[in-house]
Amino acid sequence: MNLPAPDNDGSLIARTLAGDLGAFEVLYRRYAAAVFQLAYRLTGNRADAEDVMQDSFLKAHAALGQYRSAAPFWAWLKSLTARSALQHLRRGRYRRCLGLDEIPEPALPDSTLPLAAAADLERALAGLCATDRAVLWLYHGEGYHHAEIAELWGKSLSFSKSRLSRAERRLKDRLRAAESAIPRATAWNQESV
Repeated sequence: MNLPAPDNDGSLIARTLAGDLGAFEVLYRRYAAAVFQLAYRLTGNRADAEDVMQDSFLKAHAALGQYRSAAPFWAWLKSLTARSALQHLRRGRYRRCLGLDEIPEPALPDSTLPLAAAADLERALAGLCATDRAVLWLYHGEGYHHAEIAELWGKSLSFSKSRLSRAERRLKDRLRAAESAIPRATAWNQESV
């Protein structure tokens, strides 16, 4: 994910701690899209992602004095957002598994995948239960290690490994099913076109 260079995050944080709310607004505008995207990937829908984003920035503002500049601000905010999303999932607001008949939120543009493949991937991800989707995204999308995922969930290392394995298997099955549903071009189809 391409984020703006954190050239002056430190000064914005210092100004925020001194009471300058405008400085925190700059941080919010700088990182809001990235926080929303992570929250959306973990929760699976726009409304929950907006709740998580709001919660994450409120927590960030309240805990800004605990931030240590040894790590980039985005790394700290990303960890805080992941924890907020997982708390949101644990509270039971999003425990149901989405069915394939539900219409997923529109895919965020990604120029690396053809649109049809991206839509298939979005539908397949939406079909996973929230826990599987979150573990899958944290591992593959955000680069978390199993130990970090286990710590976020407050579970054992085997929880992360088994949920990831199950999520990958289910995602592959859903993608295969989507692929098999695509009509194949035959000589007869091509002549009639």
